[in-house]
Amino acid sequence: MDAYDYALAINSEMYICMLGKANCYSQLGNMEKAAELYDQLSQIGFAPSLVDYHYGLALTLFGKFDEAIPHLLKSWENPDDDDMLFDSCYNLCLSYLGTGDVKTASQFFYLAQELSPDSPEVNDLVSMFQLCLDKLNEFESDVESKERQND
Repeated sequence: MDAYDYALAINSEMYICMLGKANCYSQLGNMEKAAELYDQLSQIGFAPSLVDYHYGLALTLFGKFDEAIPHLLKSWENPDDDDMLFDSCYNLCLSYLGTGDVKTASQFFYLAQELSPDSPEVNDLVSMFQLCLDKLNEFESDVESKERQND
């Protein structure tokens, strides 16, 4: 954080340092300060896809999936490179799973799988979908058990 502050004191228009500082705030758990910087960078127009990706990622880490999705969609629609496209798909899948929208999550899962079939992150998504399926089966089993008790 000190290095970013020092660089910004020398040149306040080193926007990549401002993005780094926003990411530090996010990692430190200060989403309020991070959001201020992400919003400033968005207003300036600095690397919109990159800023939206990192903003969406930070929101995802805080479990604010509904808020993360619009930012991640912007980074997905206009990625800076192929890696960002995959990362955006991956995090969109996670965010949609977080909101309970399994259908849309699965669409981004298949896109992520197409972009990087051998990626360990794709295997993580498979595990997350399996966890969702297990929870659904457990729920259905509980409902059936309660229905039998009521009969």
